[in-house]
Amino acid sequence: MIMKKILIAIFALCLLNSCDKDSLDVSSDEFKSSEMKRSVDPKTEGVTVPFKSNFYTEQEGDIDMGACEGDVIGLNTQVGGGNATHLGKFTTVMTFCMNFDESDQENFAKYWAVDGKFIAANGDELWFTVSGQVILYPPGTHPFYVAYFDDEFTFLGGTGRFLGAIGSGYTNSFTNFAHTDHNWTGTLTLLKGN
Repeated sequence: MIMKKILIAIFALCLLNSCDKDSLDVSSDEFKSSEMKRSVDPKTEGVTVPFKSNFYTEQEGDIDMGACEGDVIGLNTQVGGGNATHLGKFTTVMTFCMNFDESDQENFAKYWAVDGKFIAANGDELWFTVSGQVILYPPGTHPFYVAYFDDEFTFLGGTGRFLGAIGSGYTNSFTNFAHTDHNWTGTLTLLKGN
């Protein structure tokens, strides 16, 4: 019995000594990421859900031609509302710069620097940004809309249950420039516990 314990102890020592310290790199990214995975607080892990919306926007006030850089670039403010998954009934406000130079067809109706938010009935806000270009339909193509845009949007967090939210999708929007109907779809990742 004693001999068996001595043999097990010798085997264990040999096994420990055979481990090459250089092969265990605790500074490696692989080691750090596995350590981080084990130490993640479950309340901060996100859950990704589909995002679907149906809403409208209309121009608020006049386009401010002096607010963006360039003589033919104007600051547009849109307001509206509708319904969306995880928001319910909401209102929205978005401002963005837009190229109004009709002589430059390649850049006409490009928009960028969108600062947007969806505001749920309880006041929680979901922030987003988007950039792209409004594409004109050929004349007479549609009885109500004159243009459309289908550009990628990105969620940038928010307040309340949307704190730390991320995600993205596509705009799928149709406009006559006075009124725009939107059917944005994508995914939304919410932090657990929000």
